[in-house]
Amino acid sequence: MRRVQSGLVLFWALYFSIVSASNLADILQHLGALGAGWTWASGNFALLLILFDPLKLPFPAEAALFFLIVAVESAAAALFWRAWMISIKAAAFPVRAADAAFATAMGLFAAFTVGMELLATEAAYSHEPLYFTELIALMIGLLLLRLPDRPV
Repeated sequence: MRRVQSGLVLFWALYFSIVSASNLADILQHLGALGAGWTWASGNFALLLILFDPLKLPFPAEAALFFLIVAVESAAAALFWRAWMISIKAAAFPVRAADAAFATAMGLFAAFTVGMELLATEAAYSHEPLYFTELIALMIGLLLLRLPDRPV
């Protein structure tokens, strides 16, 4: 069971690292900080602009919101990496370290899910199931960490 727990935490560490890096590349591309030939980016900043269009936020506010999202994703990635590194060295799986990572990630996707409801647009509603699915996947992962280690 310990390998499953460590593998699950490693998966989420990789996932949030890639997501935060591609989102950072995306916003830097929109701000002109990356060359015109830069192609690896998430496209999520354009999505944020579409989703928040009804609010008519100024561009700096939209960029700041996106940087906040990237910061939370990066924090989740760092916490998952920390839990994984502890897990490969510790005698028992570090549930508390993993709890912090899962709580951060679940908070992000809970905020996304509620945010889509608050925006109440067709574009928001079309993305809500994805965020809700990721929230559920994280919850299931958190429950897997609590399964007892039993011999087969």
